[in-house]
Amino acid sequence: MPRSGGCRGLQLRAAGTEGPEALVETGPRPGLNLTVPRNRLVPGRLEVLEPGVRLLDLEQLLRLSYRSGGCVVVIVHGPDRRTRVGRRCTLGLVSDDRYDRGWERLRELAGEHGERVIEGVRDVAPDLARYVVEFGYGDVYSREGLDDRTRQLTAIAALTALGGAEPQLEYHIGIALNVGVEPREIVETIVHLAPFLGFARTLNAARSAKRVFASRGVAAPTES
Repeated sequence: MPRSGGCRGLQLRAAGTEGPEALVETGPRPGLNLTVPRNRLVPGRLEVLEPGVRLLDLEQLLRLSYRSGGCVVVIVHGPDRRTRVGRRCTLGLVSDDRYDRGWERLRELAGEHGERVIEGVRDVAPDLARYVVEFGYGDVYSREGLDDRTRQLTAIAALTALGGAEPQLEYHIGIALNVGVEPREIVETIVHLAPFLGFARTLNAARSAKRVFASRGVAAPTES
């Protein structure tokens, strides 16, 4: 992709139509020329350093540009500080499937607590928050093959083994309760890990479970 010195903004038009349709208006900064013949679209000017449009967004833009279908690539940088990259099709919709799917999945599993976790990360690292939603929940948690109970017991086992991740462990213990995992199953999962991980990490995990049970008003299981 050749660079050009005096480019500003991104303008995109369907081949054969009159007048370009501006998608991103910018000030003077270095840019590059880009041609997308496959979708019969001719971006005349693309601003690389537009505030709010990062290199990752540019990468997604280029990837979307070469997908089949008569759609227009769109970048939207909203007031929530989240940049959406999608395609505007014949119905005039802008899609951001991975993020939207992940956000709905996160709300389904973790509710308002999950939203607060993401908002807390977004304040300092908005891209990281987006990766968690898009990849973690939009891709991985949206896969078939495991039910939610199994996924959460797996997450509890992994975070117990990792060690030093008690906040994340307690978060997933809470989700496990949300999706119907019984407290005794959570505790038994932790106990089962003791021969493999040793007592230090499993004791820490048991204490994390106790804190979550107490905060949720859930009675801790008693062994028979």
